Amino acid sequence: LLAVFMLPVAVMFFITGALYTWGIKGGYETTVHELHLENPLQNELQELVNLAERELNRRNLTPPTGEAKVKAIGDSFKLEWSGSSMDVSIATTPQPLIAELEIKHTSWHRRFVQLHKAKGGDPFKVYAAILATALLLLLITGFIITDNRVYYGMENATTAQNDFNDNGVGNSCFYCNGFIQLISATNFQ
Repeated sequence: LLAVFMLPVAVMFFITGALYTWGIKGGYETTVHELHLENPLQNELQELVNLAERELNRRNLTPPTGEAKVKAIGDSFKLEWSGSSMDVSIATTPQPLIAELEIKHTSWHRRFVQLHKAKGGDPFKVYAAILATALLLLLITGFIITDNRVYYGMENATTAQNDFNDNGVGNSCFYCNGFIQLISATNFQ
């Protein structure tokens, strides 16, 4: 049951991580809007987030799920707010009463990359933490069982099995099965 619950996210992490390593990150559909302001932008996070939320609401868009931050760019600054399905930025322009709003909608692959990068909001972060804990538990229990094969009734393994298990690849395979064997073991002495 645990494996079925965790498998989709594990596969997503493996695939997006491997593709990201090769520079395949997904894409965006970007729109840029000019904002006419009553007062010049201030380098205040909450003020910029409120402005972004108002502009997104005007366009019937939900705010990004990730964290917003203000990034300094020379003498200027920029709000960057990213999430799994959209990135938003508000930047100053040479004209103090005009700002630039950039909305970047993610492609389906980029959405998974954003989830991989922990930009999917708190529920997905909890799910990813549970996945990491489950994988660590599988590795630890596999290691314990592999190192205690005799205790768990595997002292009669053939020479070929011992050779396979002693070469590292076999142990790695065995670690992954360790948790299942630990749970299904009925002859604890």
